[in-house]
Parts: sequence; C-alpha cells; structure tokens
Amino acid sequence: MTGPEAVFDIGYRILLYFFGIDEIYVRFPESLRFAWIIPVLFAVTAIHIVWKRSIVRGLGMRLATIRAFFALLGVLVGIAFLIVTLSEPYGISDVKRPIYKGEAVDFGFDISESSGARDVSPERLEAAKRDVKKAVPKLQAAGISYFCLNYFTVAPNRLLECTTDTAGFLLTLQTLDRAFAARNSTNLLAAFKEHVSVLKNYIPEGTRITKVIITDGGKEAWRQKDGSIVVVEDAWSLDDLQKEVTRMTQEEKIRVIPVGLGGEKWVMVPTGGSDNGVVETEDGSPVLTKLDAETIKKIALWAGDARRYFILDGRADFGEWLASLMSREMIVERYIVEKSAPYELWRWPLGAGIFFLMISFGALGIFERITAKFLK
Repeated sequence: MTGPEAVFDIGYRILLYFFGIDEIYVRFPESLRFAWIIPVLFAVTAIHIVWKRSIVRGLGMRLATIRAFFALLGVLVGIAFLIVTLSEPYGISDVKRPIYKGEAVDFGFDISESSGARDVSPERLEAAKRDVKKAVPKLQAAGISYFCLNYFTVAPNRLLECTTDTAGFLLTLQTLDRAFAARNSTNLLAAFKEHVSVLKNYIPEGTRITKVIITDGGKEAWRQKDGSIVVVEDAWSLDDLQKEVTRMTQEEKIRVIPVGLGGEKWVMVPTGGSDNGVVETEDGSPVLTKLDAETIKKIALWAGDARRYFILDGRADFGEWLASLMSREMIVERYIVEKSAPYELWRWPLGAGIFFLMISFGALGIFERITAKFLK
C-alpha cells in the first residue's frame, strides 16, 4: 500500500469508527464526477490570487494573500462536501445474528384435588391455566416454537404431544379439569416418571425440551374435631424424587423448571359443587392444603439452578419471567451475518459543506459587502 493509499485507508477507518459502521456506499456515484471541478477551480483561482492581487482589490476586499488562499481552500472544501452530499452516502454494518437451537416447552399440571384450592384466584388450576395461556404468546415472541401438555396425580398422563399449533394447544389447555384426577392426591414422582425423551419423535432433531412442572408440592393435611392439624405423610420420599429429577436432567437432557402453585397457609379445598362443600376425609374431617415451597426450591436445586423456580401466587407475571429466563438460556447453534438497514450519512457532508462555505464567505468579506449594499 502506497503512502496516499495508506493515508486514505486510515481516514476511511476513522470514519467507519466514528459512525459505528462497517462499510460506506453511495447511491449516485455519478455525482462524484463533478469533483474534477475542485482542482481546476483551485489551480485557476490560486494563480490569480498569488500573481494578480488586483482581483482581490477589485472585489473591494482588503485581504492578505495567505488569508485569501485559505478562504479559497475553505470554499473548495465546502463545494467538495456538497458534491459528496449529492451522491447520497450511507453506511452499512455487518450484524451477527445468532441462530438458536429449537426450543420446546412441556407444561405439566398437577390436577389433584388440592388444585381446586382458592388461595390463588379464582382457584389454583384455573389460575395456572390462565397464566400459561398468557405466557404462550410471550414465549413465541422469544423464539419458542413447540408446546406440549401433560398432567399428573399418581401417574403421568400425556394430553398433547409437542405442536406448533398454539391455537390447538390453548384449546386443549382449556379442557384440562381436576375431574381427570378421580379424587387422587399428588404423587410428585409421577411428574418425572414419564420418559419425556419420547417427545423428541415430534420435534426437529436437536430441539431442547424444557419441562415446566406446575404443582403445589403435594402438601396435604386434615383438621380434627379438636382443631388440631394432622399432616398427611407423602407417598414418596425426597431421595426418590431427587433421583428422578437427576435422571431426567442428566440422562434425558431435559431442563426442569418447577413452578409452585398456591399460598403457604393451610386452606380448605372446595368440592366445586353447587353446595359449596369442601373435600373431606372418610370421617368427615376437612382436607387442608398449602404450598410446599421448600420442595419446589429443592427440585430447582437438583435440576441444576437453585434460582430457577417460580411461585405462581398472582403477584408476578409468570409469562414475562419464563420468556425472559428461556431467552437468556437459549443455546446458540450458529451465527449468520446479515447487512443492517442503511444508516443515512448525507446530512453530515451537507452540514459540513454549509459550515465551510459560510466561514469562507465570511473571511472573503462577501457577507459584509452584501449587508453594506442593502443598507445603502
């Protein structure tokens, strides 16, 4: 690279850095042909200024030759900028856009009798369905394409395989009812017993599956006639639960996100009938339920991130949280380079051209002569 080329290259790179772009183009390159006028004007006018100072005196100006020379130079620079403006320059940047691996979300609902508790309005299951319905468009906007649906009590039940038909997914979601539970209680092991990897038969290869388990944790009790509360012992152990969560996350490579449903105070469970009754044990004691938040947190810890859980109690937007979480944790498969929208640059040379012309005309006394002529 020769000296002038090196100087031009450095100047060009400075411009690119200043505007934050990768390349500069012009829409009308033929306009740049007028640039030949600049060296001709410079040569002719410089000769007259240097060798025939009478021109300067003839214009009624009292300028030193050096001052006139630099004023002329400013005029030519201004004209050069205006010629560049006519070519309509614009900048383009190379935008590196990530292509993410496919994502599928498998929503698993705990529909045991306790899902009818009303510590979350209007009741736990309906609140969960409502929030999932609101979450789906936000997940779509975040790039999630596939949605799957299942429910569990003492056993897992597949309600819908993974689909891109969100309308069909939402219709199927609305059919979910705790009557499906047949009055069974929650066995959290059932949420992990299904081999979710079979869903991979319904989604493109390489698509990651995220299992969102919505449950109150299965914490139940009943109130005796003397007012004391007897907590029901779980039919499963935390050790077994940890093994199932570990198997699903490490062997099946499924990401697990637990979502707690309900409040942390004991409440009765309505039967849902017209008599406004509550669910009772065989001896007539009312069944009580509350959220087991500690188990929800443990599932998140076993799944690989102790912070990756949500308590669905109506105080925060579940859809926003889930979409934000999944957006942050999406896996980049590859990058593609795209051209950005054009960044218009013509305003810059236009402003620079006007600035140099005004400064130069002022130095040449043109504005002074015009003002004097109008004031006569």
